Amino acid sequence: MSIFRVVKDKENPYVMINKSAIQDEKLSWKAKGLLSYLLSMPDDWQVYETELVKHSKDGRESTRSTIKELITAGYIERSKDRIRDDKGLLKGYEYRIYETSIHVRKSYIGETYIGKPDNTNTDLINNDKSKYKNDNGALEKETMLYGQQEANYCINYYFTIYLNLFGKKHRRLKKEQWEVVRENLRLFIIDNGLDEDGIQGIVNQHFMRNINTDYNINHFATEGILQNLLYEVA
Repeated sequence: MSIFRVVKDKENPYVMINKSAIQDEKLSWKAKGLLSYLLSMPDDWQVYETELVKHSKDGRESTRSTIKELITAGYIERSKDRIRDDKGLLKGYEYRIYETSIHVRKSYIGETYIGKPDNTNTDLINNDKSKYKNDNGALEKETMLYGQQEANYCINYYFTIYLNLFGKKHRRLKKEQWEVVRENLRLFIIDNGLDEDGIQGIVNQHFMRNINTDYNINHFATEGILQNLLYEVA
C-alpha cells in the first residue's frame, strides 16, 4: 500500500485528533467521517443538523442517524431540550463533541490501579477524621468527602487518555503514591472550583505539551505542574 500525503503548513492546514475514534471498529465509516469533520471545527463552533447537511451529499435523515450513532457510542452528548436565543425563540440543541468515547472513560471509574476497587478505599486519604472536627467535636459537613469524586474522575480520565495514546495501561501505583496523587488532585480541584470540563482541560493540556516525561500521573499531580496547566488553559 502507498499513501501520498500533502505538505502540512500554513498554506495547507491540517487537524490533529486522537486516533482512537478513527480505529473504533464499533463505528461506521460514515460516523468516523462526521466525527472527524466536527473535531476539525473550532471549539466554540455550534452544531446544527441543517448546516451539516449543506456540507455533504448525505440527506437530513442520514445525517441525523449518524449523529444518533455517535451519541450512542459516546462521542457526542446532546442536551435534552433545545436551547433558546435572547428573545426566547427555540434554536437547535447544544452538543458536546468528544475525541474519546465517554463510555470508555466511565468504564475505568472504580479502578484504582493498585489492585483494589475504589469503593473499598474511600477513606484512604482522609481516614483520620478527627482533623476535620470543630471545637465541639462535630464533623464539619463531611469535609473528608469534598472533591473526592472529582479527583477520582480526573484520575480515571487521565488513565483513559494515557491508554488511548500509548496503547497500554498506566503502570500500577503503590498505596502511598495513590494517596498522594488523589489528595493533591482533590485539594487542587476544590481550591480552583473545577468542574468536569475544567478537569478535562488540564489533563488534555498536559498530554499536548511537548515535555520530557513518561506522563506518569505522579508528575502530573504536583502543585507546580497543575498550576501551570491551569494558567495555560485559562
